[in-house]
Amino acid sequence: MQDQLDHNNCCICFSVDLDSLIYQSKSTLDVLSQKRIYNKTLGYSFSSDGNSNLETLRSYLNVIEDENLNIVLGGKPCLDCNKLQRLTEKIRLLSASCDTSRRKDFTTDDTNVEIWISKNPYCVSRERWEELAYRVCRSLKLELISIEQKCDISFEIIRKLIPCDIMVSIAVLKQQCDLDFKITRTEEECEIDFEILAEETTCDIDLKTYKTLIDNNWSYDIIRTVYENGCTIELNDSEDSEVEINIVTPINKYPIKDFNFSGIPDMKILKELDVDLSDSKYIKDPTNFIQKLKQDYSG
Repeated sequence: MQDQLDHNNCCICFSVDLDSLIYQSKSTLDVLSQKRIYNKTLGYSFSSDGNSNLETLRSYLNVIEDENLNIVLGGKPCLDCNKLQRLTEKIRLLSASCDTSRRKDFTTDDTNVEIWISKNPYCVSRERWEELAYRVCRSLKLELISIEQKCDISFEIIRKLIPCDIMVSIAVLKQQCDLDFKITRTEEECEIDFEILAEETTCDIDLKTYKTLIDNNWSYDIIRTVYENGCTIELNDSEDSEVEINIVTPINKYPIKDFNFSGIPDMKILKELDVDLSDSKYIKDPTNFIQKLKQDYSG
């Protein structure tokens, strides 16, 4: 009765990673085989024990490979836990421990790994996504206050929740403000522009808000670009503070004051990440797109 209990406990407690054991066996066979080759070709010493161990380990490997294949294919194990434990211990006595983190029995290919990361952000560590976010923002010549903003906006740009035309528009806006260029539109022109904007886009702002944006140096074409590309503009204003303007996306909002550009964004990184830019007006005609955004400004 006690023997039966010991047997059951063994089956419950003992487990072995057959894949690692197979790799350990193959690694040792590789070393022993090289030594035997050097013995035959270069006269290096290779004991009879080495030859014996090589053949014995090869026979053990055949057994555990058959066992592993049987389990992988859904069959029942051929070896009970006692036999498997004894065989495992024999293999471990004959084989050397090895580094399984850099296995030699398969190759890895990092080609297009950044494309995969960009499409599967929840399948990688936070650090890997931060690395990609830094690269995206650097390529777009965009500086943000926090790494959190960089990670969020990189995600939205890659997913086209913030299309590249909006990023170019904001960069142009910042550029014109840095150069101290101002919007030159009359009251009547503003009203006409707003009517066209309301008719031709899904604009959700009123005329008062539109005029506030113009007063804050937003041109008609920049405002239109935001709304044509699925985002909106939100104003937080009060009597006690200056107007804060936010770009609102389907999942987030970003204060424009936090955006700093060192130039017009380079979209090469988005092409490398396999982002579809076929519907971008900027990509189709960069010069004309930027000139149109600037046309209402004067120095």
